[in-house]
Amino acid sequence: MIELLLSDEQSFSVEDTNLSAFLKRPVRVNGGAVFLCTAGRAVVSVNVEEHAIECDTEVVLLPDMVFMLVEASADFRVIFYASSIQVFDGAMQRLDTECFHYLETHPAIRHRGETARGVKNLYSVVLAASAETENIYRSQIMYLLMRHILLNVCDKVRRNYIRYQEEGAHRKRELYDRFVKLIAEHFIERRDVAFYAGKLCISMSYLASVTRTLTGETPKEMIDKWIVHEIKLMLMFSDLSLQQIADRMHFPDQSYLGRFFKRHTGSSPLAYRNAK
Repeated sequence: MIELLLSDEQSFSVEDTNLSAFLKRPVRVNGGAVFLCTAGRAVVSVNVEEHAIECDTEVVLLPDMVFMLVEASADFRVIFYASSIQVFDGAMQRLDTECFHYLETHPAIRHRGETARGVKNLYSVVLAASAETENIYRSQIMYLLMRHILLNVCDKVRRNYIRYQEEGAHRKRELYDRFVKLIAEHFIERRDVAFYAGKLCISMSYLASVTRTLTGETPKEMIDKWIVHEIKLMLMFSDLSLQQIADRMHFPDQSYLGRFFKRHTGSSPLAYRNAK
């Protein structure tokens, strides 16, 4: 896996792009990034979960997220703004932390109507400001624009939370978000549902009702999806042997790993590696 990097001299980068550099190539975001789809359609993967995006969809990539472009239409375009961790952390200072917890599992926001026009205008300003290389305040302007974008995103997220509360679904959404965060932290070592239910102080049956309501999946299916994704990354982007992958993923041996992988993908690990 590669990281989404800026050079040592860069604190930010802005471009109008089709994201082809990320097609089928997972990257770990080591700073922060936001982008707005301005044309076409695509499917992107953020921390294993796939999201369909179209014109006026905004995506927020927080530090350490794993991002990949799965597929895109021929006319797909975005305005992509990546920043260093220093710029991104600064822009997030004193913003609503609950909003960023929400973005960890809901990174794509679809804008409509006047809101969509306002967001599109904001990204046009970002593109224009980044092109003013002679502006002596360019770095400060770009920092403020990133903060503007994140403030605007937090406003939309906060409205979503209010809607969830009105619909009586806030607790389930909160538990689901915490569950996904726990999976991201522990899935390599722990794949038993009881562990996660215990961490959340709820029963396994209630956790299952939460995930089925919000995703249609069982907790075990969600955990296994993360495991399969991590194995795929190691098969595609490392020279590790199957036994080494089995050891890293805490499988008893490579045969067990092979059976697990084939059950979930229909392919053996070696066949998957050779196909890539």
